[in-house]
Amino acid sequence: MRKRRILSLLTALALCLSLLPVTALADENVAAIGSEMYTSLDNAIADVTNNTPTTITLLKSFSTNSFEIPSNKNITLDLNGCELDLGSGRYGVELNTDSTFTLTDSGSGGVLKFCTTKSKGAAIYSSGSSPTINIQGGTVEMTSTANTSFYAVRSSGLINISGGTVKACREDMYAKPIAIGAQGTSLNITGGTIIAQGLPKSDGSYAGGIGIEFKTASSCTASIAKDVIFNCTMYDINAENQITVTGGKFTNVKLSSSSASGSTLKNCTINGTLTLGSNECTFTDVQFGEDAVLDSTRYILSEGRVLPSDAPEITFATSDADMGLIKIDNYNFSDPSSSGGISDPMESRTWYVEKNSTATVTATAVPADENHKFVGWYGTADGSGTPHSTDSQVTYTAPEGGV
Repeated sequence: MRKRRILSLLTALALCLSLLPVTALADENVAAIGSEMYTSLDNAIADVTNNTPTTITLLKSFSTNSFEIPSNKNITLDLNGCELDLGSGRYGVELNTDSTFTLTDSGSGGVLKFCTTKSKGAAIYSSGSSPTINIQGGTVEMTSTANTSFYAVRSSGLINISGGTVKACREDMYAKPIAIGAQGTSLNITGGTIIAQGLPKSDGSYAGGIGIEFKTASSCTASIAKDVIFNCTMYDINAENQITVTGGKFTNVKLSSSSASGSTLKNCTINGTLTLGSNECTFTDVQFGEDAVLDSTRYILSEGRVLPSDAPEITFATSDADMGLIKIDNYNFSDPSSSGGISDPMESRTWYVEKNSTATVTATAVPADENHKFVGWYGTADGSGTPHSTDSQVTYTAPEGGV
């Protein structure tokens, strides 16, 4: 009887002891792959043994060391509303050859944080060949302790961003935060927010604060949706190699590096300063905001259109600067990139015509009121010389090459 009682007690004790570690481990679990729980992110990654797409879901906020995505692995990290602090070093997440890393957030407010202590460090970085980085949700938050360039995302492979926030910031006037370092041949941004913030120096300029830096690759093609938000203190785009950018709405863009000559801008909007220097650039359906500025020795910006800086001119003018409305009834240019239109009131009107093209303009002068009298059309803005016509309506055809 006594032996039975002891046996029963031992069985109950064993049962209790078997339950205790499970409860303790449940509190220590930080990640899961499906129903499998892990006490460290490294253990979860090590359990991915093939290239089948695998999602690792965070279970709570925690701090850990930086980690690598092994070669030929396809891993999605679901922040699940948690904060993952990867500490400090050169790289937070490093991709190896033929690996894919996707960041998403099935919860709300998920953040991947990293602080680099090295030059050109990055929160997410690819070092191998043919890597792919996908940002679909959550926030990549990057800072630095060094006054050198650093990146939130930097890759020599394909970068796809469809949501979330990519952020590189440091409150130091000499810091050089860059949100995205595109060093490969392809970049696709269909959604999300790009932030790169630094502090101004004493002269008001910035050492950094670049949304996208294109560098290293001989050429890169970027597709950017117009609803992507840029919040950058220096440039939304800075290219140090030849690029083709389709879409996007930008403030300041810099393509003045000699290696960026021959770049192409398509179907995008520039609201700040486009810096080209002496570089050539192809423009297709590019819109310029009211306050846009073109910094170039090769081109001029005329009423929202980019024209060669040496484009010939046709000018209609009156000797009375206060005459009022000059109405353009009709204008026909052989080159569609030339400009024309109506101004009210205006002193003179100038049309730029491409070389070796012709232009015909019909204009009507309408005095501002009964106190003003139309006196004629002149070929100079100050009304000097012999007028082309003294009729209130005039048709003028520019010779080959303009006037």
